[in-house]
Amino acid sequence: PQGTKFTHAMKWKTISIITLASFLSLVLFYHVNNGRDTPVISIPIDTLVIAEGVTTAGTSLVNTTRTTATTIWTTVGADVTEAPYWTSTLYTPTFIERINGTWIIVDCWHHRIISSATLESPFNLWASLGIGPSDEMIVPHSVATDGQWIVTESSNGGSDGDNHTVLVYTLGEAGSFHYHQSVPACPGNAARRPHRIIYDNITNAFYLYLTNPPHLAKLVPTKDGVVPVYCRPIPQMKGAYGRSIVIKDGSIYITAGPKAVTELSLENLNFKRYYGIKHLRMQTGKMNDLAYFDGWWYATSTVKCNIVRFRSLHNFRDMQILTQQLDLCHEFDRSKKRCRGGTPHYLTKIGHRIYVPYIFHCSGVVSFIDKGDTISDVQHHWGDGWVEQRDDIAVRGTRW
Repeated sequence: PQGTKFTHAMKWKTISIITLASFLSLVLFYHVNNGRDTPVISIPIDTLVIAEGVTTAGTSLVNTTRTTATTIWTTVGADVTEAPYWTSTLYTPTFIERINGTWIIVDCWHHRIISSATLESPFNLWASLGIGPSDEMIVPHSVATDGQWIVTESSNGGSDGDNHTVLVYTLGEAGSFHYHQSVPACPGNAARRPHRIIYDNITNAFYLYLTNPPHLAKLVPTKDGVVPVYCRPIPQMKGAYGRSIVIKDGSIYITAGPKAVTELSLENLNFKRYYGIKHLRMQTGKMNDLAYFDGWWYATSTVKCNIVRFRSLHNFRDMQILTQQLDLCHEFDRSKKRCRGGTPHYLTKIGHRIYVPYIFHCSGVVSFIDKGDTISDVQHHWGDGWVEQRDDIAVRGTRW
C-alpha cells in the first residue's frame, strides 16, 4: 500500500513467494502438457502473473490450443511470447508463396502453414492457419489459390493412413484465412499421400498429385467451395515416387518417373513422352521439383542434392548448376542452432524474385533475381536457416 515502509524482511519474503509461485507454475504447465512441448513464456517485467486470470498489468489470461494440442498461455493486451520453442523455427519448409499481400510458408514437418504480412518477421509472430473440427493438418507440402479459395494437402497417418484430404480455406481481408471444407483427395482412398497441388487458370481447376499409387486428381472451384472432378491412375509413374507437377502449353509434367520426367496431355491425361534426367545429375525418384519461369526450366533434387536450370527439356540446352551460387547442399552440424544450405525443394516466383525453400537437416529459404543469362542478389532470409534438433525429430515422429 502507498506509504507503507518496504522492509528488508518484506523484500525477501516477497522474493520467496514469487520464487515458489514460479516453481508451482512450471509444475502446472508440465502436467497440463503431459510433459510434452512445455511452453516457455516471456513476460514483461511489469506484468507479473499472480494467478490465472489476473496480472499486475490488469490484463486477463487466456488458455488457447494449437493444432498440435499443445496448451499455450498468453495474456490479452500484454507482450507475451508463445512457445514451444519450435514455433520460432522452420523444419522442412517445402513451399513459400505470397497471396493477397500475405506471405505463406508451408512448414511441413511442423505440420502447419503460417502466414505474415512481413517476410522477415520472427516466426513466433506468424499466424497459423486453423483447421476444421474433424480434420488435422499433417505434412502439408504446398498451397494453391484461384483468388477465392486457398487449398492445401493433408495426409493423416502417412502413406498408410485413412484420411488423405484437400483442406479448403477462404481468403479474408487483411491476409486472414478461414477454414471452409475438407475434400477427399481420392474417393475411397484409391490413392494416398497427396504431395503437390497447383492451380491452372486456363482450365480453372486445381490439380493434385498423389504418390501411393500414382494418381492425379482434378478439383474445380465454385462459389460454394471446391468440388472433385476425378482421381485417375497414372500408370507411367508406377514404381516411382513423384513429388511435383507443373503445367505448360497444354501438358502436365510429373517429376520424376522411372528414369524420366513424364509428360501427359492435360486434357485427357494421354501419355506424350518421357524426358531422361541423367544429364541433370539426379537420381530416379529423388527429384523434388520442376518449374518454368521466363524461358528457364528449374529442377531440384535430393540425390544428388542439386538445383539446376536449363532452356529446353529436349536437350537441356544452356544448363547451369546453381547450387554453389545459392549456397545450398552443405553438411550440417547438430551442435549448432543455425545453418545455411539444406536441400532445395519447390520453387516459386514472387514479384521479380525466385524463392527456394531448403529442407531436411537445415531448413530455411533463399531467393535470387533472374538476370537472363545469370542470377544475382542472392539472399538467405532471416540470415540463415535452422538445424534439425533431436526434439524436432521426436515431434515429427509423433505426428507422422
